[in-house]
Amino acid sequence: MRTGGDYRKALRDGRKVWVMGEGWVDDVTTHPATRAMVEEYALWYDRHLDPAWQELLLAPPNAHGARNPWAYVLPRSADDLIGMGRSFARTTFLSAGNITHTPAYGNLIAMGVLTAAQTLGASQEHIAEAIAYRELIARTGRFLTYCGGAPIIGQRMRQDPRDRVALKLVREKDAGVVIRGKLGMHTSPAYAEDVYVGAMCGIEIGGHRASFIVPVGAPGVTTLCRKVAVRDANPFVAPLSSRYDELDGQMWLDDVFIPWERVFFVDPSPEAIARWLRWHHLYGWLSKAEFTLGVALALADAMGSQGARADDRVSGRSDRRGADRAQLPDGGRARSRIHARGVLLSLSRASGGRRHRPPQVASTNL
Repeated sequence: MRTGGDYRKALRDGRKVWVMGEGWVDDVTTHPATRAMVEEYALWYDRHLDPAWQELLLAPPNAHGARNPWAYVLPRSADDLIGMGRSFARTTFLSAGNITHTPAYGNLIAMGVLTAAQTLGASQEHIAEAIAYRELIARTGRFLTYCGGAPIIGQRMRQDPRDRVALKLVREKDAGVVIRGKLGMHTSPAYAEDVYVGAMCGIEIGGHRASFIVPVGAPGVTTLCRKVAVRDANPFVAPLSSRYDELDGQMWLDDVFIPWERVFFVDPSPEAIARWLRWHHLYGWLSKAEFTLGVALALADAMGSQGARADDRVSGRSDRRGADRAQLPDGGRARSRIHARGVLLSLSRASGGRRHRPPQVASTNL
């Protein structure tokens, strides 16, 4: 498993990134608009090397005694799916579900590509290349993100239907293809190393819709990101957006070369891939729900205890309030404190980042 430091080094690959309102970003690991999110992803890698997290994030030893991260497992049993799901649940909770695309998400994309190739009845060579790429990111920790292949809005409005696509095939070569065009918004392109571009991009090769793995740092690739989400420089005022902004962005490709082993012929529908990705998103949505519930319970608990003391002084109504609070179901106040502790755990970490310990919170998203 690579370290967070390895990930930071990988991002210094000569990539061209422009952020609205900020301009060109020479180094995403140090620029104020991007460095906080880089640190969150670096912590994601380092967490796998933390002994306090390893029972949760690493699979049991294999035949060779090695323990692989659940994030990169190719599941073959119900136990594998349960192990992967638990790791997704606990890691997504740390950001209250706001980090949606992790390197684990990239493994699911690669699994989806493999599923799509097998479902379509692709050649054995083609399936072998899909397997090889998934094994590459599992072995190296390379960060892959997803783009369905939709064009930007301006291209969708063109008069000629043939021009309402994101990409055009410039030419084929013995070693691969050269492509050109502009891809619509997708998540985390500034932080990923590769982007999977789906078959909606509009390119056909040999009568088959094509999809591609595009390196973010490849010559001819420019990433254009939206404005940063944070609206206050004080992280206490903006505790989530100051740390968890994945910066959706477009990718503009100017005669970018893609080797044949990174060209995949899949069904135009992204469904085979999306099925795997929705699984990961479910854990993110559950984390957001649990976080929101925790905030509500923490506020209710704080207002209830503080309010009772204030009412004691003003109108002596503490007996009625005590009776009302006694009507809570057994354990209601305890659950409130448990969720409140989870909320405070998620909000309290400074931007520089101490390592989280596995959150000991009541959770149903296993």
